[in-house]
Amino acid sequence: MGEGLSQDEMDSAPVSEEGASGQTPADSPELEVVHSADSESEAPADAAIYGSHASETASVQNVQFGSLRAQQSGVEAPKSIDLLLDVQLVLTAELGRRDLTIKEALALGPGSVVELDRIAGEPVDLYVNNKLIARGEVVVIDENFGVRVTEVVSTAERDNKVA
Repeated sequence: MGEGLSQDEMDSAPVSEEGASGQTPADSPELEVVHSADSESEAPADAAIYGSHASETASVQNVQFGSLRAQQSGVEAPKSIDLLLDVQLVLTAELGRRDLTIKEALALGPGSVVELDRIAGEPVDLYVNNKLIARGEVVVIDENFGVRVTEVVSTAERDNKVA
């Protein structure tokens, strides 16, 4: 690109009545206004200081955006939650919790028993993507564990509970 301007060139450069920010000299007391008696003689000096583009004018036009309504493309946009029905979620059943020190965690091994903060038979919490959504009881289906939902939590409780 071009070379930078020296301090002398910047100090001698003409300044317009209104700056790029839209402020007039009255709005900006530190701005020094330089007027030239002969406006035709300014163009070559401007071109020498600011480059050959100083005398060119820019064409400014308003931007026109197309409508955001559904286009007639033959494909109907889904009008409900159908678009999200195949999004994968993580379901977690929490039987209980326990805080351990590092020493206690390192002492765990085969046969160790960890006591949790829940009583046997108390409902387990069901989380979807770490948000509490329901509670239920543990059941056995064939040889697998499962959870029978017994309560769906309210929106207020869901928002207050952090996994």
